[in-house]
Amino acid sequence: MTLFKGSGGIPSRSVAGAATALAHVLASASDLAEGHRIGHGRRVAWLALKLAPHCGVDASEHRALYFAGMLHDIGELWLQSEIFHRSGPPQRTESIDLWEHPSIGAQAIARIRVFPPRVAELIRWHHEWWDGTGYPDQLRWSQIPTASQVLRLADTFVSALAERPSRRALPPEEAYREVMAAAGREVGPHYARAFSLLFQSDPSIAELADAQSDPSAAPGDGFTLDEATAEDVEALVLAVADAADARH
Repeated sequence: MTLFKGSGGIPSRSVAGAATALAHVLASASDLAEGHRIGHGRRVAWLALKLAPHCGVDASEHRALYFAGMLHDIGELWLQSEIFHRSGPPQRTESIDLWEHPSIGAQAIARIRVFPPRVAELIRWHHEWWDGTGYPDQLRWSQIPTASQVLRLADTFVSALAERPSRRALPPEEAYREVMAAAGREVGPHYARAFSLLFQSDPSIAELADAQSDPSAAPGDGFTLDEATAEDVEALVLAVADAADARH
């Protein structure tokens, strides 16, 4: 089946291509909602996949980890706050709303059946901390899926590289030290050790900070939604429309 039939020299798009492109549109909307430049979710997904083999994430989970990384903050589209677009600490009510975004995002993704079911679970738990002080379920230690811990670590590092109204962008070496300081508190010590070895041996990790040489932007590095149907494409179109409505 062909969607968006080409005319006037515009190429047509396959069902899988349309679905994958719409997934990236959702990820970009999430990036903007959180005050990041477009590509934040893609960078988190790329780093999570780099870390996965070193942290014991089974290869069967890599696909779900990729889409969870891209869409990890989709729940923030439904936060009625400009918390990410202004300086200063959040108000108490804003913090409560923020704690809800992983579960809101998980519910939104669970309704889009084209994604592996595991994606929603990883999104729900990507803010759980190793010491049990994370949210929304206050999981700790081995209660947190390994893939969610990898996602937490990747998000911490990539977020530290980005300039926000409330903080400056850190150079890669400082972002690395921030991750290492979180060992035993935000992330498990063994995950931090795995990241340390990867950071020191793979220069492409530091290049995530440079928009001109961002390795995550290389074509063919991600997964595609090859099993998508026309109904899945329609569901994704509606999800994009819902995301737009949520922000306006």
